[in-house]
Order: sequence, then C-alpha cells, then structure tokens
Amino acid sequence: MIEYKGYIGVVDFDPEIDLFHGTVINTHDVITFYGASVSELREEMQKSIEGYIEFCQEQGKIPEKPFSGEFTVQMSPEMHCKLALNAEQLHLDFSVYLQEILEKAALEDKEKMTNLSELNLVNPKSNALNHTIDDQPTTDQWTMWRVKDSLPQELIIYYEKTYPEERRKLFYNGVAGVLNLIQKEGWRLNPPKFSKMLCGFWLTDNGVIGRIERIFGVLPSGRFPDPIVGRDDELMKKIPSLPRIFVRITKEEAKQLEHEHNMCKYYGVMENKSVDYVYYDIPQDMSSLLPVLEFTYKKHTGN
Repeated sequence: MIEYKGYIGVVDFDPEIDLFHGTVINTHDVITFYGASVSELREEMQKSIEGYIEFCQEQGKIPEKPFSGEFTVQMSPEMHCKLALNAEQLHLDFSVYLQEILEKAALEDKEKMTNLSELNLVNPKSNALNHTIDDQPTTDQWTMWRVKDSLPQELIIYYEKTYPEERRKLFYNGVAGVLNLIQKEGWRLNPPKFSKMLCGFWLTDNGVIGRIERIFGVLPSGRFPDPIVGRDDELMKKIPSLPRIFVRITKEEAKQLEHEHNMCKYYGVMENKSVDYVYYDIPQDMSSLLPVLEFTYKKHTGN
C-alpha cells in the first residue's frame, strides 16, 4: 500500500503491459494511477491526488476526505446492550469487539465468493447464478444484470465503493455487449476473468501447450496516457475517466480499421515493448465495434 495525505493506494501488477495500476481505496471518488516502479507509482499517485484536489476546487466541490476508519453504527438499544455484555464477558473493549465481529463477517462473506469459471459463454441460461431480480429481463442475451449477478460479492462491493452508479452500469453493459458478440459469432474464448482492474477475455488453448493470450477486455476506469491527437492531455487527466474497451492490436491497425469503418474511432493507445493495446469508448450498440473485435480475434487465432 502507498499513502499520501491520508489517501491509501493499493497496487496490482499487469504483466501484459508491464505496468503497475494503483487505486485509492479509502474514498468514494475514483482516483487511479499507473507506474513502472515504486518511485514512479508514488510520484503518479501524488500527481493524481493533487490533480483530484485541484479539479474539485475548480468545480467548487470540497475534495472528499479519506476514510478515517471511524464511523457511527446505529442499532437498537437491545442490540447495543447485548453486544456490550458480550464484550464485557470477553474482557474486550467494545470497539475492539465490534471490529472483530465485522472482520469475521467479512471473511465469512468472502468464503461465499463464486468461482467465475462457472460462467458459461455459450448459453447464459445454464449459469446457476442467473437468478431473476426486479426489472431484469428473462432472455438468452447477456445484460448488465446478468453480468453483475455472475460476480463474486467481493467484487460487486468493490465496484460499488469505487465507481459511481452510472459508470458501473456502463462497465457492466460493456461486458454484456462483448459477451453477446462472442456468443453470436461463436468465438472460442475462455470465460471472462474479472479483477479490480478489468474484465479480460482470453483465448482458449485448444489443447496447445503455450501462453494463453488476453486479446480484449473492458475497463471500469479507462484513462490512459496517450489520448488521440486533438485532446488536451492535461485536461483529460482532470476529467473522471469512463469505462472503456481495450483490444490487443497496434496503432496502425486501429487507424486502418477507423479508416474502413467510421464507427470504429479509437480513444487512445498504450504502446509497450511487449504488447500494444488500443482503447475505445463503449458504444450503445456493441455491434458497431464488431469489425475491431473480429479483426482482433482473427489476428490472434490465425483464422
């Protein structure tokens, strides 16, 4: 973990792009940063937090203070009394006892996490997690509700804590749109892998020993360092980042696809010594990005 002005950042490493990705975890507002080393992560985290504070000031908004670890719990007098008596019998301070109860509950909840390998891309109906909820349509098509229901509770809580509702909906809809295209086109891919950073789609190994590649995916937060020409980079750093789709192709290939298909305008590029990724805004109709996803799939499968 990395700390700056009370803000705490946690870091994940993505070996595909040889970069660390950090997220501030003790605020409701989303603050992310990237770096190739510890020193760069610290520097980028400071820049992101200072940029966040500056952006809030420009908008006349008070920057959100980091969670302090202190909060007020409302309960009935009877429950308060029962917990206090339990703490006294165990010779524990009441706050320590309450923290132990919360930690135990969190661990028990984590043990109930669902194994994502049970996701079925061919027929969503066969997924045991696809239970009906209010205003969730019954259909063979993937929807944001089906995607959300298929996630471990731990990730749902993380997304709800980290991203505003509209951004979560856009992220879930993006994943659902990609799943529907995969299902419609009959592409052979492993079930999607979700993490705090992204939802990735990987090639199946088809019995071949070797590296299984992640060829595209969806990011819940998609600000990257190389936006397309014409965008103000400093301004982009201050604007809350939207979910985006990324594909494993080169900038030259993305330009050619954009030239051939007007709807396939790319947002930015992450160029790396080992792999390139091109990023796209999530469209309302995912079929508008079919040429890009189809090109990417065929490129990496040799079809």
